[in-house]
Amino acid sequence: MCQHGAPAYAAHRAALAQAAAGRDPRIGGWNPANLHWLLVRTGPCSIPDVAARAGVWVMRVQGPGGFRQASTALSTETGSLQLVGHMD
Repeated sequence: MCQHGAPAYAAHRAALAQAAAGRDPRIGGWNPANLHWLLVRTGPCSIPDVAARAGVWVMRVQGPGGFRQASTALSTETGSLQLVGHMD
């Protein structure tokens, strides 16, 4: 791996670790780990979809440390999310 990609890879691994430690934000509340948990299980979706699935306001999802940062960290080199399962 080139050194230029090392920070992005480290962010990706950290995001996956947060997703593994997270839980459904409707139960566990809104925090970065639970956001990562949700994104890994639902795959690519819009900000309004994330807000609806998490049970929070759209503005909360758009805030600092929210959707854009989480989805960027979870994206692989091809721009897709690494899915580990699906939410029912």
